[in-house]
Amino acid sequence: MDASYFILDLSNAYEDALPHRAVTETAAQDLSENLSTRFAKKEASGQFVDHINLVQEELHRTAFLPGISSSHRATVCHALCSILQSCLLSGRTSLIALTQPEELPGKLLSINLSHAESLRIRSSREILATLTSILRGVEQETSIQTRSLIVQTQILRTVHAAQSDLDRTKVKPALQALEYLLKRDVLSLESITQEWRALDTSRAQTSDDQGDLNLLDALGLAILSFMTYSDVAPAAGAVFVAVYTKIEQRRFGISDNETYQSRIPLWASPIYINLERDWETLEPIQQQIFPDLFRLNPLKFEVFLDDLGFRDLIRDTVQAYADRKLILLFCALQVGKEVGLIRESGGALLEGCGIVINSADIIRPYLVNQLPEIRSAAFSLIISSPNQTFHFTKESLEALQYSLPFFHSETDAKTRNSNLGLIRRLVERLRASSLALYRQSAERRGATLNRLTTSRILPSPELESPCKSSETLHNEFLLWYIEFLKTTIGPSSPYYQQIGGLKALLSLFHSGLDRSIPISRLPKRSQGQHKWAKQLSIFDGHLVRLLLDLLFNPYNDIRAIAATILELPGVFDISLISEGSILSTRSEYLVASSGRADHSDGLAKLLFLRYKLACRDMILKGLSQDSHKACAALMIESLLDQLEKKVRGADHNIAEAVAHAPFHAEIIGLRYMLEDSLKDGEIHNFTSIQQKIWTCCRSIWDVVQEVLCVDSPEGYVLEDEDPEFDIGTKDLLSFCWRALKESR
Repeated sequence: MDASYFILDLSNAYEDALPHRAVTETAAQDLSENLSTRFAKKEASGQFVDHINLVQEELHRTAFLPGISSSHRATVCHALCSILQSCLLSGRTSLIALTQPEELPGKLLSINLSHAESLRIRSSREILATLTSILRGVEQETSIQTRSLIVQTQILRTVHAAQSDLDRTKVKPALQALEYLLKRDVLSLESITQEWRALDTSRAQTSDDQGDLNLLDALGLAILSFMTYSDVAPAAGAVFVAVYTKIEQRRFGISDNETYQSRIPLWASPIYINLERDWETLEPIQQQIFPDLFRLNPLKFEVFLDDLGFRDLIRDTVQAYADRKLILLFCALQVGKEVGLIRESGGALLEGCGIVINSADIIRPYLVNQLPEIRSAAFSLIISSPNQTFHFTKESLEALQYSLPFFHSETDAKTRNSNLGLIRRLVERLRASSLALYRQSAERRGATLNRLTTSRILPSPELESPCKSSETLHNEFLLWYIEFLKTTIGPSSPYYQQIGGLKALLSLFHSGLDRSIPISRLPKRSQGQHKWAKQLSIFDGHLVRLLLDLLFNPYNDIRAIAATILELPGVFDISLISEGSILSTRSEYLVASSGRADHSDGLAKLLFLRYKLACRDMILKGLSQDSHKACAALMIESLLDQLEKKVRGADHNIAEAVAHAPFHAEIIGLRYMLEDSLKDGEIHNFTSIQQKIWTCCRSIWDVVQEVLCVDSPEGYVLEDEDPEFDIGTKDLLSFCWRALKESR
């Protein structure tokens, strides 16, 4: 073939190192970038068409190869799609004919299904777009139907096989392709349902007058069965919505439209059946399906609520209804509120789409229901909103204040974590609404002041903005919640209240509510969001004392969160925990007298906190980076000196070390400091520090070796045991094992 016909020189397009002689990524990229220019310069001669066909086949073969990288496959797919699109748009019969083979759509789809995990989203979309263009570009109607049926069969068989197959790698791209082609009318809903009946041979045959409905239910249930899998749920939800969107579009404008609108939605039946089979799919259905279906036809949304017993909820006769049905109702109301079909107005009324309920009076009892699912659903309904800047009504805040103590008394870990997620959403909405209220109040006050100044009349309290009362209510609620959280982390509070209270406090701090924490120290997700209109001083002496006490809590997660909060900048003065302070002396005495692992970890966190605050003070004083690292190294060496002294004492008299001078806290604290220092780069004077650490660890091994390496350590007894030290074999072994473990 003449070289002038080449759009890609295949003789130089391969790389022997690649598997099966694949077209290289560079060659495919070069082809894509210059394709339009090369196509424009060529005539559609036989040689050129043959060359295009050969290039297309080579790219297709390369795209199927299993051993190439994802970027390589994406580049090859882009080149292949570009060639096919160029052929379709060329207007030349001989080139368009290259896109007409019946097997071509199936081959394109196979790339998408077989290599979905290594294909990028953009490449997958490009393949589907090219597939759509090819199917629409066929001139003969019979050929269009034949090719569409080939693609449809391939997709539906993949979906059907995935229902009973553990391998779901192909079902997600198959569902995405089905949704894409259905939305663009490349595939028809009638054809899909009929072919699904042929595939689903296990379904019982029904009468003709109910056939369409049952076929639709079977297809809907098959799609919903994939909502169990988090990776497939978005694609399954999109297909489900696309199917029933087509039904709504077909029903629009028909003569019996009023009768149709008053019937229960067709999508309700498969959802009910699927939830009976697997209740855990409620959350993905709520997130992936409900919003689009409710917006699709608001009247059907109202009928759906009535079918769930909404009227009984208003009449307060819902006690006779199933608990799951009530949860589903609350979830539907929440989604309706989030998409704007229901809005919250004065007096805590939820209204819209013909729906009006008083959330404070009706929903409030369910905030303290015996079932955690109902409590969570009711709480979520109260705090949800289509716009985060919408403020809470007085009644809603009172209902939240009534229910939050119950939320913080949840003993089940899974429910407790779910509740904390709701509380984070509550904090986010309080933050956004506080700024909106402040701006409204400022605008109203400014307008009133200008008007009164012009008329030379002094403003009176009666003319204050009504937004001010809402702003005050929000501030009062925040102050109440902060004080309540302090009561949950007291020394006599149970674990579930302490852990919940600490996590809620941490959410408040991370939201930027406390004025002492600079924006740069907030999580990245909070730095670019709404700011609080009025920041508060959350930290006080009482809260600091509670948090410091929690450093010695028996539970590791409570100690860790308390330490995280105390490490926030501007919390308290370092002199409170400096060496020789009352708190430090009391902590050291507690560790020496008990020898418990949790107390040692608490003292280690206190030592690390002292180190962090000292380093932060050095930065604030403007010390250079080198001076800062030198001071940090000095503090590490000081702790090492304390550790060496205690290890020497243990070597001299291990019984006294077990009873009065354990050194586990120093080892743990040293590890915390080293881990933190290494994050900032190399430690100053690290060679000397490293040598000291090695010497300490070797000395610790010398101390514990005699005890741990005896043939029967559980029967080890100290020689010449001093009766002054009331220690047993268990205490000695615990001391040695912990010392060895922490020094590793």
